[in-house]
Amino acid sequence: MLMAVADTASADWFITPFAGLKFAGSTHLVDLEIGGARNKKFTFGAAATRLGDGLFGVEAEVAYVPRFFERSSGSLIARSHVWTVMGNLVISAPRELTGDSLRPFISGGGGVMHTAIDDVVNVFGVDNNQFAINIGGGATGRLNDVSAVRFDLRYFNSISNGDESNIGFGSTSLSFWRAAVGITLRY
Repeated sequence: MLMAVADTASADWFITPFAGLKFAGSTHLVDLEIGGARNKKFTFGAAATRLGDGLFGVEAEVAYVPRFFERSSGSLIARSHVWTVMGNLVISAPRELTGDSLRPFISGGGGVMHTAIDDVVNVFGVDNNQFAINIGGGATGRLNDVSAVRFDLRYFNSISNGDESNIGFGSTSLSFWRAAVGITLRY
């Protein structure tokens, strides 16, 4: 009788601090640096993922991109940044297929994108919260029982106009790509 009882499915928490690169940005906000949103910028953050042996999991992620719109020192922008806070559904290759090798995943969901720009003359400032979506994928490679390396490529896009008081051309949309790598700790 005891041998006939099925094992319960297990799920683990994975905490992943990461660093990466933002690139290929696009916006309808006033971009005083003319193309500053397109520049590559350093980004960092963390993800908390609940994932079992099967296909599905959930994830919460927060990331910060400092100097998002700035091109160089002595520019028209005093400071700028973008925060993203996302909740995602994760679909991952089952552990029984991947074993201890790379475990690919796709992830997507929605949340908030906060954009802030302070210009040197304080005329075109932006302090904007927008609903945004993200979609991406990557792989996690196990190092040992408690750690792994995670590679991730994601696309972010705001889908609401946010605060109407901001100055832009038409909508106040913002989109960009992010490539990141992090060390995952399993709990």
